Amino acid sequence: MTRDEMMDEILVDGFDDWVYSPVVFGCVQAETGLSGEPLVRATMGLIHELLGRGLMEVGDTLPEFKAWSVPVPEAFARIERDWRAAGVDTDFVAICWFANTPAGNARAEQVIANQAREP
Repeated sequence: MTRDEMMDEILVDGFDDWVYSPVVFGCVQAETGLSGEPLVRATMGLIHELLGRGLMEVGDTLPEFKAWSVPVPEAFARIERDWRAAGVDTDFVAICWFANTPAGNARAEQVIANQAREP
């Protein structure tokens, strides 16, 4: 699965619900077979694209989703810092949640429509 396909999978997951950080980690791990530092780099690369392209925002659920009110580079640094503090071999638990932006939902809708047309 390509990085774009992984992004599409996560965006489809986020179309009707928030995406917990272990879902992103698990997708990258399952598709790449990576662990340790290479898994951190691959997962953070995927998150960087999702946030940087404006397809998702990062935040917490309290009980509704509340985006972090920081610029993307700061959010990205916080995610990586918190993951490393928990240990790179953890499953990325309790770090954050992701929510699709309108652009992310539009892309997810396109993916869902394309999947419906596939034989």
